[in-house]
Amino acid sequence: MYYFQSSARRSENEKYNIGAAIAYNGLCRNLYLLSKFKDAEFACDKALLNINNEDELSYMTKADTYTALGTIYKQQDFIKKAQMYFLKVDSMHIKKSLRPDVIAAAYQNLGNIYLGFDDFNLAESYYVKANNQFEKLPAAAAEYYMSTNNVELGKLYFKQQKLNLADSILTQSQKFFFKIKDLSNAAEIGTTLGLIKLKKNKIEEAETHFTESFEFYKEFKFNLQAATNALELAKLSLLKNSLQKALSWSQVGIQLNKSINNSIIKKDLAFVLADIYIQLGEHEKANNFNEIGYKIKDSLSQIQIAETIKEIEGKYQTEQRDEEIKSLKAENELAQQQKKNQRNLLVAGLGFTTLAGIFLFLLFRNRQKTNKKLKELDTAKSNFFANISHEFRTPLTLILNPIDAAIADPSLSDNKREQFIVAKRNSDRLLSLVNQL
Repeated sequence: MYYFQSSARRSENEKYNIGAAIAYNGLCRNLYLLSKFKDAEFACDKALLNINNEDELSYMTKADTYTALGTIYKQQDFIKKAQMYFLKVDSMHIKKSLRPDVIAAAYQNLGNIYLGFDDFNLAESYYVKANNQFEKLPAAAAEYYMSTNNVELGKLYFKQQKLNLADSILTQSQKFFFKIKDLSNAAEIGTTLGLIKLKKNKIEEAETHFTESFEFYKEFKFNLQAATNALELAKLSLLKNSLQKALSWSQVGIQLNKSINNSIIKKDLAFVLADIYIQLGEHEKANNFNEIGYKIKDSLSQIQIAETIKEIEGKYQTEQRDEEIKSLKAENELAQQQKKNQRNLLVAGLGFTTLAGIFLFLLFRNRQKTNKKLKELDTAKSNFFANISHEFRTPLTLILNPIDAAIADPSLSDNKREQFIVAKRNSDRLLSLVNQL
């Protein structure tokens, strides 16, 4: 991360935009691996801001950054937003062929999304597309990436209850990753193998897989994955009627989830704790955790509805809206002119009064519809500015907090303090302008 930050800073100083974009892209990927999603999103946005032409390297970096953003949103359960970014990469590939590993990563992630929706056929079709792209890479790289994709296929077969096929493909893939000392992928496979062994009623083998994966993720501070394995170990302990052990693993999961605040893990842990307290005879605590679980479940449904609405709104780009408004305004002006002409005709001949009246009535109704559409589009435009101003506030807050901390530092020299005060004053001014926007 230090080298990515240094590279980004130097590239920006030298106005070397694509260098800054690549550095911010790398920084973004490191940050989301550490579950620092807001910082990762900010780094990805900086990468996109530095891409200002359509040469091959810029085009590839943009697609890779869209994939990174999709991954960030997917890990936070903002599935519709994640899907939008992966489909953007697919659209870019249709327009101009992307590097095989870049487009394959998007296909693989789309497969994961549809797997989450239990759309097994669509998920499998994207995994097959990903493997077709990975096969175009040099042999060693192809073997590696196809093994990562086979992990996803193993998860698919597990969901389809093809347990033996899933067990076989995942065990083979895990051996490959252990051989090349890729412990991250090996740990990911271990979690799914634990679920498969659990389904096969091989409790001890399942516990071994979950524990090994948990220890790896905890050591390297992959809190999301560590919390997932802690949750599975809590469920397994509950199954074995080891209530204190189940309680202990649940508390571990809660602690790990604090830094990432994953709603699905929080919900599942609440239900597990409710089951534990029922068996311990502590019904009041059980009811409290049940209420928490159902409250989160309901809120997740609301989030999905809100995401769908935002996705539909997001399909309209600002330029398209402006063009439509311009077109409707022209139509409105034409209607006004027609009305004026009609008045002249009324003065010229009373014989056409009835006909003109009917015409004006229809014209009036048309104008009402036009004005209503204009208002809707202006509202949409206002929403766009509200949303974009919200997105500006986040990085500004991230800038202001360290400035405040620096000013409060008693060891800071007067000269440096004055510089930070100037930076703070201007940042506050910019924040004020954003609020006005």
